[in-house]
Amino acid sequence: MTENIYIEKFLERMRSRKYSSGSIATYRYPLRRFFSFLAAEDVPELPDATPEVLEKYRLSLLRSDFTGESVNTYIGALKKFFAYLEEEGVIFANPAEDLKTPKVKRGIKDVPSIEEMERLLGGMDTTTSSGVRDRAMIETAYGCALRLNEALKLTIFNPDFENKTLRVLGKGSKERVLPLGGEALKWLREYMTKARPRLAESAGDANSDLLWITKRGAAMTERSYQETLRRHAERAGLSGKVTGHTMRRACATHMLGNGAHPVALQHLLGHVDLSTLGRYLNLSLEDLRKAHAKSVVGK
Repeated sequence: MTENIYIEKFLERMRSRKYSSGSIATYRYPLRRFFSFLAAEDVPELPDATPEVLEKYRLSLLRSDFTGESVNTYIGALKKFFAYLEEEGVIFANPAEDLKTPKVKRGIKDVPSIEEMERLLGGMDTTTSSGVRDRAMIETAYGCALRLNEALKLTIFNPDFENKTLRVLGKGSKERVLPLGGEALKWLREYMTKARPRLAESAGDANSDLLWITKRGAAMTERSYQETLRRHAERAGLSGKVTGHTMRRACATHMLGNGAHPVALQHLLGHVDLSTLGRYLNLSLEDLRKAHAKSVVGK
């Protein structure tokens, strides 16, 4: 079975629909695992993958060491893949349409506290151009609750220092204008006026308009961005706790805890509806007690 052809064409479709590289990566391995399963079961062609075969694969995932969330990811990738195959006429009917996913009890996800974010940001060495860049980059990503790809797509034209805002291009090419806090503004100015010009001196392409660049003047990649976060997190004693996504959730959590309206957070995060917001928030029991005490009658 020519698995790579089917997988790569499917992933190419995802790229054409502006899925992030991270999202695409989460589909590649589950699909390869599925094709390995088909080979082991001696299923020669995709049209031979009946609902019974897929159910057997689902049970194999449930019996593995995967968490419920991982199983859901694998099955979700399979359902989307077979929907694509049906649409392209590779198969006559979608055998994964009724494939069930396990119910997963979602716990409250841990995020860095306000004090931990202050320690992370305050501990950076800003005596170098790259240090100023890192402070500006992380202040901006945290303060504006940016997705990783949103942060990397920023250009030198996105910050508006006069109006203290940042123009962000989000999912589906939807644009939103976000407020810039005092610290983010301060370090962005420092970066734009002093540090970035020094970094750009060694650029292979000095005409690049991308906001974040490396010591060599090249565009900051997803890998270098994540490595930068990892390095600073380790120095602050927060190893494994700070990623682009946890900073995004931390911003939303901290704002809600300080009285921000959910609709304002919905705009900040770039969510289509409020139902998505809950997955990003992390309130302590004490936060909930305070909110409850302020809200209920007869307290």
